[in-house]
Amino acid sequence: MICTVTPIINSKRVENYYTRDDYYSRDAKKEDFWQGNLSEKLELKHKAVDKKHFAALIQMTNERQNDESKKPTLGVDITFSCPKSVSILQAVSPEYREIVNRCLEETVDEMIDLIEKKFVRTRRGHAGKSLEYTQKILAARINHEINRNDELDRHTHIFIPNMTLTKDGKILTLDIKYLMKQQKLFGAVARTKLASKLQREGIELEFDDTDKGIYRVKGISREIEEYFPNALPKFYANKKNLVRIMRRRLNLPL
Repeated sequence: MICTVTPIINSKRVENYYTRDDYYSRDAKKEDFWQGNLSEKLELKHKAVDKKHFAALIQMTNERQNDESKKPTLGVDITFSCPKSVSILQAVSPEYREIVNRCLEETVDEMIDLIEKKFVRTRRGHAGKSLEYTQKILAARINHEINRNDELDRHTHIFIPNMTLTKDGKILTLDIKYLMKQQKLFGAVARTKLASKLQREGIELEFDDTDKGIYRVKGISREIEEYFPNALPKFYANKKNLVRIMRRRLNLPL
């Protein structure tokens, strides 16, 4: 899996990014919910992510950091994107769709748990030189099967508001720069976890780069990835024939 860690800065442009076309709230599914140790305190645990709560948290985080000397950081977006061959398998194979989805959900759950337990910290004291690992975040997990360019891309956003609860009960900001430095590590760990789960379910993988853990679903070559349509309008216009072609190449029943 590929991981990107992006700080969310308070500006009109970024606010529009999260509300444009209801990107974060459209097609809400039962697996799109709030989690993390802070979710229980805020009475949001396992509640569906909706625009109302999302906007309220952004406003609260913004108000807490209302300092004209700098632009407040609203939070961080940690996105996990699965290999394209896995997206293709999920799209063309009803037999594997539920299996792949379960493997992806389990991987993301484990990554949120890992990030919260090992990498969530805040800075305290003079010039922020004292570090406290708090193990408490609020995380909105939102799944998408397409990206903003309407391209096939199964990925999960983990939006973490810029706040954590300290041992003495104070709400402080996260050390987001520290999270950003873990981007490659998060991606490598997630790839390994996902590969293990897919193989556990009997899905064979081919490794393009064993050292980096880069792999694809066996039978889905780079040529197939390039052939498979990216633009969704084209995909849906030719979906029946293209699915048959892909299933034939994967040796799946027609």
